[in-house]
Amino acid sequence: MHADRGGIGADWNAALTAASSTLVTIVHQDDVYLPGFAATVVTAHAQHPDAALSFCGAREIFADGRPRCGRLNQWVKAALVGAASLGSDRIGGSLRKRVLLGFGNPILCAGVTFNRGVAPDFRFRCDLRTNMDWLAWIELARQHPLLRIREELLLRRVHAASETQHCIQDGSREREDRLVFEQLWPRPVAQALLGLYRFSYPAYSR
Repeated sequence: MHADRGGIGADWNAALTAASSTLVTIVHQDDVYLPGFAATVVTAHAQHPDAALSFCGAREIFADGRPRCGRLNQWVKAALVGAASLGSDRIGGSLRKRVLLGFGNPILCAGVTFNRGVAPDFRFRCDLRTNMDWLAWIELARQHPLLRIREELLLRRVHAASETQHCIQDGSREREDRLVFEQLWPRPVAQALLGLYRFSYPAYSR
């Protein structure tokens, strides 16, 4: 247990600092990592040692284990990842990175493994509640390639008590989405994207 109770960003930074390995995955307590996760990630980074992070595929489940399927935002995220990694799982070009991260955040944080040998000084922002991960991917992508792992190696558990749902309900999600879009695009484009992105805000209590 670390002393700084500064929110999720501070917790994640403490986890990164505590780890002694080169590859680090910040494990989330609600999610299920499938057999083969570690071996697949290690092999992928050995093949692409310049990638600052990798991210794997995931499936969503409800709190009771039932699969959660068929949502529009899942399809859109899959389309963005697919377009960005077309022809290569190593996402290195600026256009590929823009497709991946410029229209929303399709990368599930729990499925990310950091390569601290590439970006040893990386830290999450601590002044945000929900988009510290999206901004982190953008920051790392400005200087380094990212790596897609196509296998679905994670079950993401969604429920009404999640921090994501709390941030949607109190407006933090929309404020932080606006902040990111306005960093990436001119204001009129950012406003339009924000309006579309609101449709991805999930309702978990179903």
